Amino acid sequence: MKQRGIGIKLIVQTMGRPDRTELDRDDPQIRHAIRRFGRVFLRVVYNHVVKPPRIVTAFFDRRLRRNR
Repeated sequence: MKQRGIGIKLIVQTMGRPDRTELDRDDPQIRHAIRRFGRVFLRVVYNHVVKPPRIVTAFFDRRLRRNR
């Protein structure tokens, strides 16, 4: 997150109130929370089964930006 310039506040907002969620196609324990921030979409990939949820990765998804 630090290398990508993504603050913990954005992660919490995305996981707490995503615009949409997607199931991972390979692992049923993994979810993708997606939220729009201005012109970009933040994708947070996390394991929702463990408590607290374990973040796998987070990145600005440019593929979604092109499609919208």
